[in-house]
Amino acid sequence: MIITIDRFEDIYAVCLTDSNIKIDIPKSLLPEDAREGSIYDMSFTKCCEKETRRKKRISEKAKKLWND
Repeated sequence: MIITIDRFEDIYAVCLTDSNIKIDIPKSLLPEDAREGSIYDMSFTKCCEKETRRKKRISEKAKKLWND
């Protein structure tokens, strides 16, 4: 997904996607040199290994909670 920074409002960058959807992103998540008109490629990569570890940890906690 491609986003363009349209403007800054308080602590947010108001961005538009290539599908013209508005997304507010905290400035703290953007590079320091981000400016109005800057264009970024945003992608989401699933972290299968981390997800599996988290599910296992939660399952173990639930077992302890319900078995006590």
